[in-house]
Amino acid sequence: MLKTFAILLAILALPQSLHAQDVSFEALWQNVKFNAPGIKSSISLAEASEATRSRARLHWLPRIYTQGRFFSTNDPGLSFFSLLSQRNVVSSDFNPSTLNHPEHQLVTQGSLGADIALFEGFSKVAEARMMDFQAEGRNAQYLVAVQKHFSDSLRAYAMRLVFMEEHRQLQDLKEKLVSILSRYRVGQTSNPIGYTGLLGLKNLKNRIDGLLNRLENLDYSQKEMLRGMGASLSSEWLPVRERAQTFMRARRGGATIKASRESTYTKSAKQMARAASEMKVIQRARWMPKLGLFAEGNLTNGERATSTSYAGGLYLQWNLFSPTNIKQQAEAEALAASAQTQAIGVEMQAIAEADAAKDAITKIEMNLSLLDESSQMLDEQTRVSKELFQTGSMNALQLAEVLNRRVDLLQDRADAETALIEAHINYYLATASEEPL
Repeated sequence: MLKTFAILLAILALPQSLHAQDVSFEALWQNVKFNAPGIKSSISLAEASEATRSRARLHWLPRIYTQGRFFSTNDPGLSFFSLLSQRNVVSSDFNPSTLNHPEHQLVTQGSLGADIALFEGFSKVAEARMMDFQAEGRNAQYLVAVQKHFSDSLRAYAMRLVFMEEHRQLQDLKEKLVSILSRYRVGQTSNPIGYTGLLGLKNLKNRIDGLLNRLENLDYSQKEMLRGMGASLSSEWLPVRERAQTFMRARRGGATIKASRESTYTKSAKQMARAASEMKVIQRARWMPKLGLFAEGNLTNGERATSTSYAGGLYLQWNLFSPTNIKQQAEAEALAASAQTQAIGVEMQAIAEADAAKDAITKIEMNLSLLDESSQMLDEQTRVSKELFQTGSMNALQLAEVLNRRVDLLQDRADAETALIEAHINYYLATASEEPL
């Protein structure tokens, strides 16, 4: 029901997303979720596994079969026994000449039977349990795929916020720099300090231009990455303006990202390990007897008569020796042990990654607070430096140094926000246990 509702939301959001300049993350995510080939593939695998589980649960039902054939024969054996099945053998049929050279016959035969296993070494029960675990594992893998697409979408959206903010501030700084270069004569060759300052300001402008081009390329790559995931948005779409730090904090603390010690990826590994453990029982059953009941009714129609017969009873099957069974149980036990060890490793790694990411988030948030304080002080320093430059109390070289520090601080903050995004993503992937909304 929830999946259907999400798809309807995506369909409703799609036309708006195609034309709007500003796109919310929720609209972007529904767009990706509805269109992503990777998610569709995971859904199909989960559905196939559910079908397998349903089939395995019916192992206790009897096998019912039918078969029939119509043939023409003058074979001595087939001819005689077909007459016998018609219950119409006469004394002349035992004549040696008739037995050895029977006449041509047309015979129709049909059978309807049932076979129910009473004991199979618990292999079918174990197989049903294994399919249950595999289905749960496939469902978890579907969620892993959804969470991976969600985290990639989250990362791309947040990175675009970082690029947009850095681009906006660099562009603003560039405009101020261009204004300074156009309004003041700072480059007289007779004034070495002024000329050096002019070169410094021009070099700073070139640096800003290079950074702006780099940000535009990075922004484009994020849009292309989302398009490769299935997002069908216009090439000019923009995320709703917000600081990436605030954006990530809101989604970690809200219902979109819910943490759990047993992540979906951990659950998937555990379920697959349980499925591998059931294979030990299935392989052990190869050496055990099989007991069952059977019943079969037959109908034979020939040139003399039509007759029916039946047979029913108990059967026993036991492979006392089969080369293909050798070491099968040992192989299953080794694979089960490997899967169990892998599941333990996945859980330990998820816990370690979650703790590391949580610690990183705290430290990066503190660093961002310090950078914001430094930014406020540098803003004031830049304002004062510009006034001093206008009055001639500060030369162009000194102003260029202040503005360069401003660019450095912008890059430091963008790098810190990028690291914060990655830490949030790592924490989410290590702890997510539900389907993102």
